[in-house]
Amino acid sequence: MYGTYYCSHCQEQKAMFGASFKYVNYVECTQNVNKCLAENVTSTPTWVYPNGERYVGTQSIQNLANESGCILPAATNSAST
Repeated sequence: MYGTYYCSHCQEQKAMFGASFKYVNYVECTQNVNKCLAENVTSTPTWVYPNGERYVGTQSIQNLANESGCILPAATNSAST
């Protein structure tokens, strides 16, 4: 994910991941300007996949999981029978 610290959509995206955001390959565009320019990042957040596919804007966790092949943990049912 390419983003900036001041982008409210980037903050929203990070919050969706919670503590698991540490596993996201994140590029802070204010600190890595050349890398963001090389990837033609004109809006944040921008998600770029190894195959070159990209998504701009806030994405759902389900969409990111589908596109990346990441398996989401199953929701647990706290109401046992």
